[in-house]
Amino acid sequence: MSDFQPQYARWDEFLSVWPASRLATMTLDEYSLAGSKDSFTYWIESRLDELGSIWGGSAFKFGVFSRKDTEAKTNDGKLSYSDTHGWYSSLGATAQEAFEQVRGFVVQVATLAAQGDLDAIEAFEHLGEAFKWKIAFHYQNRQAPVIVDIFKRAPLAAFVGGTVSQSMAALQKATLARRPVDLGILEFGHQVWEAWSQKNLAIWKLSHGNSPNFTDAERQHYLDGQWAVMHRDTGKEQGKRFAEAPVGTLFFLCHGNSPQRIGQFTSAAMPCAKGDGWLQRSYRVLKPANRTDRYTANSKYWSPQGNTTFWQVGADDLPELESTLLKPFFGTDLAEVAALAGEPIAAAGLGDGAAPPSEPTPVAGSKKSTTTCFNRIYYGPPGTGKTYTLMQLLKRDQTAYGTRHLR
Repeated sequence: MSDFQPQYARWDEFLSVWPASRLATMTLDEYSLAGSKDSFTYWIESRLDELGSIWGGSAFKFGVFSRKDTEAKTNDGKLSYSDTHGWYSSLGATAQEAFEQVRGFVVQVATLAAQGDLDAIEAFEHLGEAFKWKIAFHYQNRQAPVIVDIFKRAPLAAFVGGTVSQSMAALQKATLARRPVDLGILEFGHQVWEAWSQKNLAIWKLSHGNSPNFTDAERQHYLDGQWAVMHRDTGKEQGKRFAEAPVGTLFFLCHGNSPQRIGQFTSAAMPCAKGDGWLQRSYRVLKPANRTDRYTANSKYWSPQGNTTFWQVGADDLPELESTLLKPFFGTDLAEVAALAGEPIAAAGLGDGAAPPSEPTPVAGSKKSTTTCFNRIYYGPPGTGKTYTLMQLLKRDQTAYGTRHLR
């Protein structure tokens, strides 16, 4: 396991510069000052980014901030600007008024964190979620931690088998309940992120819908041949995405509301004998469904019951996909799907024992793909194992299949 002493030392340094006792007396410039690397917000966002990242989004997440861009801005009733600052209009008429409120909010969150009162932090609505929980993490009792350094719900939900509809407080409690008593909080956070990195997949829903789009005989024919079929003009750019998805893209196939199998594209799109505008792609089967009754858990766009044909599952919905579809209908989880999809397409066995499909003649002028692509998102704060994990995968692939060139 990685040495986390530098991160603990940085945490100690932060608390020596920004002890809880200083928060109530900090000035606006100490809170946020463009170009300063010593301000409270710069510490929280940048200098502590290896202890849970909150990068991204607008600087309004701080409530009030010092502007680098001093171009004239127009107030719109929700957002206010001066020549030097931006802030939420609801916090006050001036940057200083807004800051005085924000400073009080920061003090309250730090106090609640020291008390270990996660429910009160959850109920505190005056700061953005990620910023609020990042502050709380650093001011908690490190000898008896109650918060892990992950401030998005999906990774926590995936770790505990929950969903993002649960509160952050509930997910933090459930996650910390699984921390081994002898494991440091940063080491434990690393484990949680490692688990998420194995599940954070790009996976799509593909539907062969009911008549008149497909007859029962057609759907069985495409199952037997292992062909994914879709019309190129399907709305909301679904046909375009189907045609452009790389070889190796993961999907689960359903017949209307009925889940059928999990597959992975093994060819580019080509004309289908079904008619003008119809496309088909060969795929290999990773997992056949162990039940094909109607999916009723939800009607989101990505679900078998959702009114779409080719739709990607969002990262926040991956835990729900796993708990409501993958486990009950396929007897699998995201980590196993990732492992199966990571095998070289040419060498992998087919999930149902069928022979690989023979491919029709591709579109004139097209080239058959000889390189497999598998989209996996490695997401997380610096220092949580993304580069290490990727390098281990590269070393494994180079050993098993020869050196590959990256560009």
